[in-house]
Amino acid sequence: MQNKKAYLWGLLSRFAPQAIYLLTTLILARFVTPDAFGTIGVLAVIFTVANILLDSGLGGSLIKEKTISDIDCSSIGLFNIVVSLTIYLILFFTSTYIQDYFNIEGLANVIRIISIVFPITAIGIVPLTLLKRNLQFDKIFISSISGVTLASIIAIIIAVLGGDVYALVTYQIIVNLVNVVLNFVFSKYKISVKFSYSSLKRLIPFGFFTSVVSIVDTIYENIMTMLTGKFLNVQTAGYLYQAKRLEETTSTSAAMAVGIVAFPILTKLKDDLCVFRTECTKTLDAISLIAFPLLIIVSIFSEEIIILLFGKQWVLSASYLKVLMICGIFIMTEQLILSFIKSLGKVDRLMYFTLVKRIIGLFILLATLLLNANLLVYGYLVTTVIGCAVNVLLYSILTKQHTYKVYGHILNNMLPSFFIFIICQIIDTYFCVELYIRIFIVAIFMCTYYMLYLRVRGINVLNIVKSFLEK
Repeated sequence: MQNKKAYLWGLLSRFAPQAIYLLTTLILARFVTPDAFGTIGVLAVIFTVANILLDSGLGGSLIKEKTISDIDCSSIGLFNIVVSLTIYLILFFTSTYIQDYFNIEGLANVIRIISIVFPITAIGIVPLTLLKRNLQFDKIFISSISGVTLASIIAIIIAVLGGDVYALVTYQIIVNLVNVVLNFVFSKYKISVKFSYSSLKRLIPFGFFTSVVSIVDTIYENIMTMLTGKFLNVQTAGYLYQAKRLEETTSTSAAMAVGIVAFPILTKLKDDLCVFRTECTKTLDAISLIAFPLLIIVSIFSEEIIILLFGKQWVLSASYLKVLMICGIFIMTEQLILSFIKSLGKVDRLMYFTLVKRIIGLFILLATLLLNANLLVYGYLVTTVIGCAVNVLLYSILTKQHTYKVYGHILNNMLPSFFIFIICQIIDTYFCVELYIRIFIVAIFMCTYYMLYLRVRGINVLNIVKSFLEK
């Protein structure tokens, strides 16, 4: 893997804030009701899509360009600000309709307040993009950790004072505001009012296809919470939302962090397909072989983890978490492969493949919902397998590899983790063993895997950690 330091800082900038937010959530869960988390959960897809429209994929366009000018940056900056204000006004004036649709009292006020994050975020898109382009992920780490720390403190105070859902709203506003300010400081970018239509026109195509892919994926990844809140109840949506947050904190966050760092690195290698394939394989193996068993551990001890983190009142989230962590293995692979495809610049083909797989996935989710709404998460598991398979198919075509060999390689990375999960499930189902015995059995499996199996695969975990820390 090239630029290992950048990958380390990229992972830290993703996981450290997530860890702090997780700790914050543990505290907030004592003061904030499941209904409040459910309220934010049903809004997640709307606001994530709005954020994608806000950036319009133009940040990635700047990163992939070999050279960029000041007017390129200022043109994108002005475009983002105009889009953000448009989104803010649309959400402000449609908030009552959204409230009526979900039938959640007070939702309109929440939307009107939290929508202020869009103009704030728009102002900071260009400086953040410049930091990513220059692989300055250590600076991004500092701004991220600072933002989430300050936002968490303020959110906890508001929750203790009885703010309920507004504690979660305030968190979102503060974390974005601090990130924007610090990214400006670190990037030394100065806002300009210069605008060039030709610059925007040159950068739009990549941004358009990337945005379509991101929007479709975002709607799909959040649709379970929306469907649960609509067809079951907002409390159940809250349980699912918490479980999904834990899954995102692990698998999705790791894949996105690696993808963000890999993108500017791999775009420089795409002209040499052999070198590109080698770098992709090394990145995929290093991340998946180390991360997959960790996801399995969370799945095996899902109930204990939920009770430990959130308390017994959230125990109904455990059944969702168990399945979602299995989904996480396929989601992580899918997201890593997606970042490789984007690095090749073939986002037009990626868009078409994404539309097909998400239409199939949506059909499966709706069919599951009609059969038994309580089985929705299992339908989601099936669709994650399909989504992963489709991305791997496109990647193998674009990189001129035999599809069955790529499938076989990826499946070989997954099988040991699935084996551990199946054995532990058999023990848990047919043998009444104490928790400490289960922990001991899993510990033996993990030591064998990391110390022996990975060595057979040519991976030494300790050497990887040392190489990451090398100057």
